[in-house]
Amino acid sequence: MVTFPMRLLSLSLVFGLLFASASCIKSNREGDEHEPKHFGELQLQRFNEIGGPFSLTDQQGKKFNLADQKGKAVVLFFGYLTCPDVCPTTLMDLAKVNKALGPDAKKVVFAFVTLDPERDSSEKLRDYLINFDESFVGLGGTAEQIKEVTKVFKVGYKRREQPSALGYTIDHSSGTYLIDPSGNLRYIFAFKSKLKFVTEGIRKVANLPVETAEAPTS
Repeated sequence: MVTFPMRLLSLSLVFGLLFASASCIKSNREGDEHEPKHFGELQLQRFNEIGGPFSLTDQQGKKFNLADQKGKAVVLFFGYLTCPDVCPTTLMDLAKVNKALGPDAKKVVFAFVTLDPERDSSEKLRDYLINFDESFVGLGGTAEQIKEVTKVFKVGYKRREQPSALGYTIDHSSGTYLIDPSGNLRYIFAFKSKLKFVTEGIRKVANLPVETAEAPTS
C-alpha cells in the first residue's frame, strides 16, 4: 500500500491520485498557476519532493541508473503490460512524439517502469515495447525495488483481484514524468495531453544544458 505524506496531500486527494493522472499533484511543484493547460509553450516546473535517482533492470537484463542518463532527457511512465487502456494509449502517443522529435530524439530516453514485476519479466517487456518503438526502455526489478521507485516519484497504484483468468488488475496514476539532462524532474504530463505540447515540451527540456555544481569559494 502506498502512503503519502499528509502535509503534501489531503485525504481527499490521496484516493484521486491513486486512480487519476499524476498531474493532480499540486502542492509539490511550483508555478502551477502558470500552467498552460496543454496549450502554448510548456512552463518548466521545479519539484520539491518528487523525483530522484533510482536503479532498475532494463529489458536486456542490464542495470539502468538514472544517473547514467546524464546529458539526456528522460521521459518516464509507470504501468503494466496487461493494462487495457491507459498504458497502450500512452505508449502509442509517446511513439508518435518520439518520431515527431526528429533528430532531437537522440537526446531523449523513453522508459516504461512496470508496476507488475510478478508477471512482467524482462523478456515480456522487450516483446511488448517493440510493438510501439524499438528504442523504448522497459524497466523492472523486485517488488521492493519497484515500490521504492514509486515512492520517489509519488506514483499511486493498487492491485485489485479480479474473478477472471487475468487474476488481477492494477489501478495506477497515469502521469508521464519529464526529467531534464541533469536528472531533475521538470514536468508531469497529464494523460492524453496534446501531442504537439508534449513534443515541444520534451524538445525544450532535451536541449537544456547539464547543470554543474559550483566550485566552493575559498
